[in-house]
Amino acid sequence: MNVWRLTINTAARDGVDPRRFCFERKILGVGWPVDEDGPLDWGSYERLGTEKYYPQDNGWWPALNAIGNRMREGDLCWSRDRSGCYYLGRVDGPWEYQSGGDYRAADVVNVRSCRWVRMGAEDSVPGKVLNSLRASRTLQAVHDDSVRIYSMLAYNQAAGKPVYEVSAATGPSDLFALVSPEDCEDILGVYLQEVHGYRLIPSTRRRDTFKTEFVLRKPGSKALVQVKQGDITLDRGDFAHDHEGRCEWFLLSTGGSYEGDDVRHVHCLDPDTLRDFAVENVELMSDRVRRMVEFCDRIGRASGSNREER
Repeated sequence: MNVWRLTINTAARDGVDPRRFCFERKILGVGWPVDEDGPLDWGSYERLGTEKYYPQDNGWWPALNAIGNRMREGDLCWSRDRSGCYYLGRVDGPWEYQSGGDYRAADVVNVRSCRWVRMGAEDSVPGKVLNSLRASRTLQAVHDDSVRIYSMLAYNQAAGKPVYEVSAATGPSDLFALVSPEDCEDILGVYLQEVHGYRLIPSTRRRDTFKTEFVLRKPGSKALVQVKQGDITLDRGDFAHDHEGRCEWFLLSTGGSYEGDDVRHVHCLDPDTLRDFAVENVELMSDRVRRMVEFCDRIGRASGSNREER
């Protein structure tokens, strides 16, 4: 079972909301109509689409290859409406080409049947899914075991029945795979305040700073922070000469990858320490971090029960 994310942003006619069209019709779909009506098989559509869209339209083939060839029944797909409400859908039908007037009006003609459930606000969505929604590609897979397991559990809960047998799924539930980059910064910010006695300066948390996520202070000391999510290596040497040692640097690579010689004022944090801190201080965390901590705990308990049964 694969997890996808879909950005529904078609060239719909004025007054037609293609996102609402998909959710209400219980379909997921994309545009790229061809100049022939009526039922089309995949081979016919691919030939006509190639003539019309290739090579000038870079988005056509990745989206159509995904929806027509790569996506499977039983896969899950995340999307959202114009108000920012998120939905999770279960693919339950093959690719179809729909050329009817309402499909044309919504510019949603390449479709698959999909049973959507309403998930709600952003804090119900794994961070890797949110990150992928910022990309330009219309439809893409989200490859991560934790996101896959979370999506199955979330769909079961929203559907009110065990559609997916999660106990048979394998793979770790990694908190840092489920939260967003901003959540990682929040965890570290709370950690430095609670454990090291710093206080965050809110106005320093800006998106336009290259090295520093935010600044913290305590009497006699200033702390700067750099956070990277995933398997990204941070080099101590890149921070060794900043401010000539008059401040402390705290670095967090959630993949735990650091390089370079030790530097007295550059501290490389163990991601396991931050995970444990988030779990032990969950009441201090944001809503999404709290939700994801609870999910990881639930998966951990289920995995433990499965091992005992075996």
